[in-house]
Amino acid sequence: MNSLDYDITQRPDFAMVAVRLQAEQQVFAEPSAMASMDPNIHMKAGFKGGFKASLGRAFGGESMIVNTFTAQNKPGEVVFAAGTLGDAVHYSLSGNTL
Repeated sequence: MNSLDYDITQRPDFAMVAVRLQAEQQVFAEPSAMASMDPNIHMKAGFKGGFKASLGRAFGGESMIVNTFTAQNKPGEVVFAAGTLGDAVHYSLSGNTL
């Protein structure tokens, strides 16, 4: 699994997450989360995981559309901010459910 190089700043009220991507590395985000990005970052919007997965996200209160940010040809940075004031925290998930 590829880990992301990121920093969380402006805590606790205006949290922003800066993600540094290696060439061809991708990160996914909901629409309107991106605050800024380097010129070599390519953004593509679409359904991730097919129509059923997108419909499931919609029923869960999320957007059906997912933005994909890709660093093209060289490293780049994309910064995300929440739509409302608040904090951001990183949780490591193991993939095990109990």
